[in-house]
Amino acid sequence: MRSVGLWLGLALLPACASDATPKAGEAPIELSATVAPAPSKVAGVDSSTRVSVTWAAPGAHHIRWTASNAVHTASGQADASPATIGELQSATEYTVTVEACADAACVTPADTVSATLTTPEETWQLMGTGHTYASLAQIVSDGNAKIWGLTLGADAGTALAGKVQLYYGTTMSTVYSGQSLAVATGTKAISASDTTTWYPLTNYPSGSGLVTPNPKTSVLGDIMTGQAVPLRSGGVRLYFESNGSDGHARILSVGSADGYTGVDFNTGTATVCKTSSDYAADGGCPYRVELGVTGDTEHAVPKVANIRQFKIGYPTLDDWRWDGAAGTFMFFTVDQGGACGYSGFANQAYAVWDGTQWEPELRGDGCPAAIEKVQAPAPVHVGGVRYKMYHGDPSDRTGALSGSPLPFLGPKRVFYGDGARSGDAARVDFTDWETTAHDLTVLWPDGTAMTAGEEGYIDDFVFLVPTGDLDFQLAYVVITDGKALPKPAVMVLKNP
Repeated sequence: MRSVGLWLGLALLPACASDATPKAGEAPIELSATVAPAPSKVAGVDSSTRVSVTWAAPGAHHIRWTASNAVHTASGQADASPATIGELQSATEYTVTVEACADAACVTPADTVSATLTTPEETWQLMGTGHTYASLAQIVSDGNAKIWGLTLGADAGTALAGKVQLYYGTTMSTVYSGQSLAVATGTKAISASDTTTWYPLTNYPSGSGLVTPNPKTSVLGDIMTGQAVPLRSGGVRLYFESNGSDGHARILSVGSADGYTGVDFNTGTATVCKTSSDYAADGGCPYRVELGVTGDTEHAVPKVANIRQFKIGYPTLDDWRWDGAAGTFMFFTVDQGGACGYSGFANQAYAVWDGTQWEPELRGDGCPAAIEKVQAPAPVHVGGVRYKMYHGDPSDRTGALSGSPLPFLGPKRVFYGDGARSGDAARVDFTDWETTAHDLTVLWPDGTAMTAGEEGYIDDFVFLVPTGDLDFQLAYVVITDGKALPKPAVMVLKNP
């Protein structure tokens, strides 16, 4: 197998004689090829997920190609040069093999060349001006934490279809007297070419969503991070983390009272869930326990005292609503140390929906299987049974301000899951995920790259493919300079 010429400053290699024996009277097919990062469709930078193959093979019927490494393989064919290899992982080294085929069947390739190439990191750019926290675009007037969002589908009605809707923690006010998850909605259906559809969003000044009850119950207390999941069976289910008066955090959920609008979760006359009686079994906002802790009588996760930040992954490129299919996954955060001895500050355990409830995947010692040193999971469906998962690495404290009380999540990274890696190819199990993450680049609005410390103060976030086209990806993030109250911002992927 010969090496293919690389675009990265290397000359195209001369063709070599084919190993295949040509038919009588035919000249051998000789393949020459160049592999290079493909230009991004969004900006004048190289794509993080595509490479280009320029080739010449006089007499060939077509070429076929494979890009592979230990965890991922993409393949295809083309009958004209150049060809594009897509659906790759960012910041990943691939071996690219190109074969010249003498006929349609291509049982024996006429000539083969190969090379290695590393795709670029994803590059994200914040909206606003300059390169300071204060100059970032204002997304929601009263938001400062716990951000999550989705793009509303046609089932939500003509007035809402195509708009981004965020669920977020508010600054304290007379409306929200405790920690909360409130709702804000875009003013227009989102468009890749119109930034005014990305922000600002309109919040609901009369109140929406969930507020911490007073008094707290043993199970339901502070309303922490959450995720709204529209259901194909109807309505929106708002999953959320809550630490009850017993001192333990669990994952709970409530259903919407306004269908796919997903703003009002109180079936009574109020539009906000905020009192203990609201959350009671016979109240307007009855909750259910999705994942409990050791000692609970329902849905308890063994050997775990607290379950914190979590996210559910389902195929949003197929349908904005979750169909409730068995095999759907959830990442959830478990603390370091404890009975299971996790070493990371934050560790992502894993549960799979069995059609009725969430079942944690366990290690041989009965502890939840976990990827260590990962905080604030944010999964994104990228097609088929493939996902990427963004997060922070809180074990890397580079740039953290001494004495700052604000969360520092460390560098932002992404790793990939693919159902084809192991077991049932129709679902993503814990063993289908990489354990080595890939770095990201984050830019200020003026194009200046963030320092490690600046990037570390990006906290909660959601990454979206808001129009269903992977060439347009947005992220809504919570950010601070380590001193000021955090605020929400938005950034766009420059090199999908």
